[in-house]
Amino acid sequence: MSQLRQAPSSFLNKIKNASDLLHLSSESLPKAPDGLTDTEAAPTALNKPADHGVVYKLIDDIQGAIQRGVPVELNEQTVLAVVDALRHGKTVGVDDRYMLLEKLFTLAARLPPGSNVQSKLENAMVEFLWHDLPHPPVTYLGKKYAHRTADGSFNNIYLPDLGKAGMPYARSVQAKNPIPYSSLPDPGMIFDYLLRRDGSVPHPSGISSLLFAFANIIIHSLFKTDERTVSINNTSSYLDLSPLYGDSEAAQKSVRVSDGRGLLFEDTFADSRLLLMPPSTPALLIIFSRNHNYIATKLLQINEQGTYRNPPPTNDLAALITQDDEIFNKARPSTPFLLLFVSDWDAVERHVSSTADTSYIGAILGLSKTGNPWRLDPLEELRGKGHELLERGRGNAVSVEFNLLYRWHATISAPDAAWTEDLMQKIFPGTPWDSITTTEFRQRFQGPCFGATAASPKGADVPPAAFMRPNLGGGVFNSSTTGTVRGSPSGLSAAPPSTWTFNGLRRDLQTGRFDDSALANILQNGTEAVAQAFRARGTPDVMRVVEMLAIEQSRSWGVCTLNEFRQFLGLKAYATFEEWNPNPEIANAARALYSHIDRLELYVGMQAEDSKKPGPGAGLCPGYTISRAILADAVALIRGDRFYTTDFTPYNLSAWGFQDCAMDKTDANGAFGGGIGKLLLRNLPSNYSYNSTYALFPFYTPKTISSALQALGLDSQYALDRPIKTPRVVSVNSWAGVTAVLKDYRTFNVKYGDAVRALTNGYGFFIAWDAPPAHIADRDLIQKALFPDQNALLGYGTFYGQMTSQLIREKSFSLVGQALRSIDIVQEVLNLVPVHWISHHIAGIPMKTKANPNGAYTEQEVYQFMETVFSFIFLDLHPETGWILRTNAQKVATIILTYVQGHINALRGRTNIDSQIKGAALNYLSGEKKDEYPFLRRLAESGRPTDILSYNVLGVIVTSSANYAQSDYSFHIIIDEWELMDPLRCIAAAQIVNFYIDDARAKERAEIIKLVKQNTPEGNARLQGYVLEAMRLDPQIPGLFRSVIADADIQQGSGMSPIKVQKGDSIFVSIRDAGFDRAIFGPDPTVVDPTRPIHYYTMFGVGMHECLGRWFVQATMPHVIRSVFSLKNIRRAPGQAGKLNRFDYTLFGSTPASMFMDSRADVTPWPSSMTLLYDV
Repeated sequence: MSQLRQAPSSFLNKIKNASDLLHLSSESLPKAPDGLTDTEAAPTALNKPADHGVVYKLIDDIQGAIQRGVPVELNEQTVLAVVDALRHGKTVGVDDRYMLLEKLFTLAARLPPGSNVQSKLENAMVEFLWHDLPHPPVTYLGKKYAHRTADGSFNNIYLPDLGKAGMPYARSVQAKNPIPYSSLPDPGMIFDYLLRRDGSVPHPSGISSLLFAFANIIIHSLFKTDERTVSINNTSSYLDLSPLYGDSEAAQKSVRVSDGRGLLFEDTFADSRLLLMPPSTPALLIIFSRNHNYIATKLLQINEQGTYRNPPPTNDLAALITQDDEIFNKARPSTPFLLLFVSDWDAVERHVSSTADTSYIGAILGLSKTGNPWRLDPLEELRGKGHELLERGRGNAVSVEFNLLYRWHATISAPDAAWTEDLMQKIFPGTPWDSITTTEFRQRFQGPCFGATAASPKGADVPPAAFMRPNLGGGVFNSSTTGTVRGSPSGLSAAPPSTWTFNGLRRDLQTGRFDDSALANILQNGTEAVAQAFRARGTPDVMRVVEMLAIEQSRSWGVCTLNEFRQFLGLKAYATFEEWNPNPEIANAARALYSHIDRLELYVGMQAEDSKKPGPGAGLCPGYTISRAILADAVALIRGDRFYTTDFTPYNLSAWGFQDCAMDKTDANGAFGGGIGKLLLRNLPSNYSYNSTYALFPFYTPKTISSALQALGLDSQYALDRPIKTPRVVSVNSWAGVTAVLKDYRTFNVKYGDAVRALTNGYGFFIAWDAPPAHIADRDLIQKALFPDQNALLGYGTFYGQMTSQLIREKSFSLVGQALRSIDIVQEVLNLVPVHWISHHIAGIPMKTKANPNGAYTEQEVYQFMETVFSFIFLDLHPETGWILRTNAQKVATIILTYVQGHINALRGRTNIDSQIKGAALNYLSGEKKDEYPFLRRLAESGRPTDILSYNVLGVIVTSSANYAQSDYSFHIIIDEWELMDPLRCIAAAQIVNFYIDDARAKERAEIIKLVKQNTPEGNARLQGYVLEAMRLDPQIPGLFRSVIADADIQQGSGMSPIKVQKGDSIFVSIRDAGFDRAIFGPDPTVVDPTRPIHYYTMFGVGMHECLGRWFVQATMPHVIRSVFSLKNIRRAPGQAGKLNRFDYTLFGSTPASMFMDSRADVTPWPSSMTLLYDV
């Protein structure tokens, strides 16, 4: 090869030159006046090649090929690169470490210049790279583009009016059938022949009327026809929840508090049209209103960027408005996205909305009942076969065809039909439904009441749009029942939306809220009422005039025929009326009205078409045309929305808000991925239980979902009956009151027994028992096994201190060029110390470490095991997360119990082959021998059944793993019941370190460092006092709960009146407030005094449930604190990394509490990270 490369400089070049000389001599003279050939005259920029002879070109090509080298090196890496691209190019993406693109560039470079193959490859690469990015970009940076406008403008940044409120409807289909208006049948006759309800036909899928109340919110978010110019849509073409937020700046302002917190007025919405709906529609919209305020409140509390001021800056109006707008706009997309999540993709035939219930789509597709969590997700970034991006976020404009499609009056339930009749009777007293004309109806519903808000002077929608399924609403007519509807400025629309009411509900004079139970009653009634089936002759008589108006409106819009619409969708046109609807009566009636199938009007044809039969993928069961069309509309609606796609980012919503909107694509939430339960459980927590089918599957009737769950064998996991409101919570805040409640275990029982039994096959363990014999027997068993002699505590303390120091050494890292080290003291040390203690001394969990690489679980995994089980038992007070927490805890408990039982059996010398194999495997995984578990050995020697012993070990583990790290929010916990409290000790250790590392405690920190260096018995006792003071002033838990077994008076002391409680009440015992009681801790309880008597501290409980962990903490915590504060010049790392990522809130009116946010943007009771620096 080297000889060939040298040849051109000698022999080959001579041949080339000779042949080129012969070629030149054979050419004719140039004819151009300038004496130049065309090649010579060509501009240099054109790179026109010189003209050479055949021999010259051949030799030159050979030389070029030799110089460029082999085009493709067929080696292993090349093969792997091609295989990877073929396998993953359309899925997870190409692994660029295989250098496929670079190989393609090399190939192009080594092909003959100007060759056809080279040109095609270059073109393909340019096209591929061009398609990497959208052209033009879909969004821009800046506040102008980050959030929705009130009227929907600028969803498409290049076509700002696309989909904006006040713009004309789109038309999707060209009408080509010239049907004279005079030849169309009378709308009243059409109703009487084809639509009037003939008996009751319950929905075949058992869908409840609440689904159609939800659909009604979606429909009114998208359609609001102008009463004067019917071609105009006065709301946006986006699923922006405009019935809640308004469709203009003025309407939006009418529902906002505007006080710097980003809130809406309590239980308020902007669109008065929904007051003309059955009560389940406005009640459900109020749940969305509450959810907005929940999100806004959390955003202000969490304050991710640290830019919000709480309380808001009332003395700086500009700053207040800026803060209010930012919080409002970050909270706003989260609530509509929940609407989309609520629109169950498992029922894809349902509307797709943007708020929180895949339950809606699940019901539409009929997958919820089958336990299938699959959801169609149209929001993701997709690429075509040519690598081109499938458009997203380009905007949307709703069309008249779909305005007509979403009028589902046939599904009106019997209770809603009766409610509507009552309303219409008040508006048209004594008038038969058949005699109401469209003219009379329009006249009666003139004025701003109908579809208008106080901020939208244009007034109302035309009746068909306002009465779109599900129909009418209440509370707007005068109580005199004179038949008039409030439309004057002094009527409903002139009143602020925050004063509106419906269905006889009354607002609380102080809060402005409706009663939770009253709202829940309306919603649960909606769940129990079965919807009616989609069908011809299914629309209630009372809707006759509304249907006539719909037919008239469709004609005024000049829409296409049914067959034209079907052909537009790619569906087969109907050839006969019988094909359209096989029912002979319906087909013959339609033939009598229209003569020919091609003349069948779109609206009438969709409403009276034969409907689908229920089955997998078909849950909503509308007519076939509607079923197909709503899927296309749903994808266009939400995929075209910039704020559900390209601008749906953690920055625009906040990291926590983005995480809160995450769609559950599994069945882990108990609703097979459905999302409506999250809204109901979050905003009506006292009225639904975590496993209530009324919350998790509210779009199906209880009878339907009960049968479905029985068929799946899952019914025992759910509460199938109508929910009962949970007992009231009474807060006890004084030290005297707290100690009185904790001592009286007979009157005030612990509340977590059910959770404990759920993890132990119904047995429980002693911390959950209030009966002294059982409690004491198992407690003594554990106590003797843990503390066989006085040296046990000393040994545990030594272990904790040594492990803390070891982890600091192992996990610290040096800063470049500095005598300085950094350590995440929470995540890498304090959270893991008790995990090692449990693994080595208690349970023998096979943990994977450098010393034991054969272990099954990492340190962090074992910590998460403990955190999960502990949270389920002690912190599970939020119904919206109850199912997930229980499911995960049961999985973890099974893992732990399996290992513990295996060790106990091995220690007992079980001789069967199964036990021997398991024992050998456990010893291999744990890296330890069976005689290295003295605690388990002592338990094994007790003679108690293995499973009973394992349940008690689980109790020790749960109460001794996660609390060395936290400090604040364990708000719902029962620290007094945590026998060893290691979980809480994790919490406590983190908060103790955080408390004294703060500059505000520099004096105390200096004293602690002094005591650490002394290491004397007196100094250790004083150090213990500092530990207890930090736990009092920054408690691991703000309080705990008890159940009242009998009526009682709780004495509060200090001359305060006793608190009267009744059987069935729940008590919140405020550990935090008790620790600040001036009667015990002096006029300034915030003063740190390490010499206080130990019995002042209530965080370990009192009485029978006093925690064994009191002595364990006192023995081990000083060792941990000593290891940390012995580090030279220990201090916080700069910035947020050096702080606990926590936020504060108030419990039960007065008790301050805290929560933390972890690196995944999840809110948790556990501190997850705090970086400290120290010198070396």
